Amino acid sequence: MIIRICELNIQINNQYNFVYQMCKDYLIDDFCKVDFIISVSDDEIEKERIDSGIEDIGVLEATCALRQIGYKVLDYDAILIHSSVLSLNNKAYVFLAPSGTGKSTHTRLWLEYFKDQDIKVINGDKPIYRYLGGVLCACGSPWSGKEGYNNNCIVPVTAFCFLKQSKKNKIRKIKNHEVVNMIFKQILMPKNEKQLDQIFLILNRIIKDVSFYELECNISLDAVKVCYEMMKGS
Repeated sequence: MIIRICELNIQINNQYNFVYQMCKDYLIDDFCKVDFIISVSDDEIEKERIDSGIEDIGVLEATCALRQIGYKVLDYDAILIHSSVLSLNNKAYVFLAPSGTGKSTHTRLWLEYFKDQDIKVINGDKPIYRYLGGVLCACGSPWSGKEGYNNNCIVPVTAFCFLKQSKKNKIRKIKNHEVVNMIFKQILMPKNEKQLDQIFLILNRIIKDVSFYELECNISLDAVKVCYEMMKGS
């Protein structure tokens, strides 16, 4: 099968139906020219099973396929970042935090706060960010976490925001040297020196081009207001 994400045609030689079902909204004609091919071996699946403790073989294949895609897209000015990203009036707002510390909750709060506007989740867990026409864009992908929030769309990025749990809501713009340490925890670790160099080049470009914030927040709609008022002016 061939899927199209971040304006790349990717052939996935999947063995199991789980990957096909997950990618249905991203499928394109099988006769299209492909940019690269992904094949997951039985050895990769078995290693992932041992490392993760997951037994569902379809999920294991999907995880391994995403990892390969994450490395391949580095060749195309793109990077996979563990994050949740929303499109509000065709502007992308990105939220980053360790798993289980509030990305999904904050995302749902934005959906509620802006329910009367043009808002949707581009991806709730594993979006790809790619420079297209010199502009950093958030790109939907079918790998979207347990909630399954994803849309097959591409939207220019307005700003990034790291989330931190707190009783009170406050936000600050963070400096470039802080961003490097914070964002590196949310990316797929490179397998070799070439990939490491590619990651640093892309991250340095993103940090120069886009504003980053840190939001200390609770789970109230006021947290959305505080965050949006700062991020929208970026």
